[in-house]
Amino acid sequence: MHDTQREAIDCARDIAINPQNEILIQGRDGRIRERNGYGDDPFPPKG
Repeated sequence: MHDTQREAIDCARDIAINPQNEILIQGRDGRIRERNGYGDDPFPPKG
């Protein structure tokens, strides 16, 4: 367990940096408030 949400997010980000992982951060209401993917992007933007 982490004492703060910031510590939990930082820990999740460190783990998710491995390719093909994603972190979802939920708000108190249970809705996704942030989504971060790491690794290869299957649909990179053109240009």
